[in-house]
Amino acid sequence: VFATDKYNQQDVVKGVRSIFPDSPIFGSATPTLFTETTLTDNGVAVAIISSDLCKFVTAVGTQLEEDVDEAVTMALKQLPPEEKEFPYSAMLCLSDGKRTSIVEQLVLSIIKQHGPETKIAGGLSGTVPMLEGKPTISASPVYDSKTNSEDAVLLGEIKSKKPLVVVAHHGYYPVSPPMKITKVEGNSIAELDGRPAYEAWEKYAKENAEAMGLTVDVGLLLLNTLGFRTKEGYKLKGIVGKSETGAVQIISSPYEGMICNIMGATKESLTEAARKTAEMALQAADETPIAGALVFDCVSHSMVLKENYESSLNEIRSVLKVPLIGFQTLGEYAVETGQISGYHDSA
Repeated sequence: VFATDKYNQQDVVKGVRSIFPDSPIFGSATPTLFTETTLTDNGVAVAIISSDLCKFVTAVGTQLEEDVDEAVTMALKQLPPEEKEFPYSAMLCLSDGKRTSIVEQLVLSIIKQHGPETKIAGGLSGTVPMLEGKPTISASPVYDSKTNSEDAVLLGEIKSKKPLVVVAHHGYYPVSPPMKITKVEGNSIAELDGRPAYEAWEKYAKENAEAMGLTVDVGLLLLNTLGFRTKEGYKLKGIVGKSETGAVQIISSPYEGMICNIMGATKESLTEAARKTAEMALQAADETPIAGALVFDCVSHSMVLKENYESSLNEIRSVLKVPLIGFQTLGEYAVETGQISGYHDSA
């Protein structure tokens, strides 16, 4: 269940429960939601899933900011043990979008407690209103059949007789040379290559931001994120803001000595990334027919693409050709079996 932030979320949950009193519910508020036919910032989307091949169970862990491991433990204790009849599983995960500093810790805690074979898909729940011309983060509740809560993590385990597919991709590329983080202050990068970090954005990201119709300040938050090179390509880390001294605050903790690039994108690269993600899902399914898709898409895409956003959704729709439901997150979780780092941004 996904409802846009124009709705009272408690009323949404109450309404769904009145029709499906005995069914597990997995849901959140969102700025925008979509299906295979609809895109709206004013509505409620409900996907009803019934299958002989899968079982579903949901659980919520609260007080996430106070103790991540304890919140995950609280949720996992509510899930049933493994069943031989359903040897495959994937964990859907939604967490409070204002708790950005703990996202990597949250993924690691789920893997540590649930096991290294865990697949995870999901994102950060929240909205991004524009205040004084700049995007800001506002928390939104997550909810299952029993709980409706902020400062929480919602887990939805899918147990299956057949493998489940989790894929993630982004359309970003470096717009700067590799730079070393030479000074950090908490979750902020104070210096890159010995200079105030924000100077790098002004130098390397300005052209890309202006080409997309954004100022450098807004591009910092929506478009020109940080990229860290991995074996699979660049992993993106979102920007939360900048200080008066020129330090740039990122999601998760940076370390001195890390090498990063400032990343950029075009409307074409973001749209192509949507198609590529859908094609990756088909390839991972390995000729097994796909019955439906659950899509978590970064809110920055719609804020950058604007009127062209639905074109990117149409790429997913045209490739998969199945019922789908999705919503915009403040960052995405995607972990395949054996991975230990699964938070993404702008994916």
